[in-house]
Amino acid sequence: MSVTSALAQAAKRPRYRKRSARVAASPKCCAYAQAMAAGEAAINQCPPGGAEGISRLADLTGRPPLPLNPDHGTEARANSP
Repeated sequence: MSVTSALAQAAKRPRYRKRSARVAASPKCCAYAQAMAAGEAAINQCPPGGAEGISRLADLTGRPPLPLNPDHGTEARANSP
């Protein structure tokens, strides 16, 4: 499976979509996945995915995990009970 296909499949998984629903439905998400697969974008530019998303992207792409790039936003924290 190509990296592009793997990224597209990961974005469709319910658990991933739940955390990043406002971006996963966006055309920007697909363009970002394509740019990552082509080596044109870093794997740390998706605030809705946060650290967990970056870790998963690192596994999918074989790249080292990086902290979230603050130029693209901040990770939303789940509300505490």
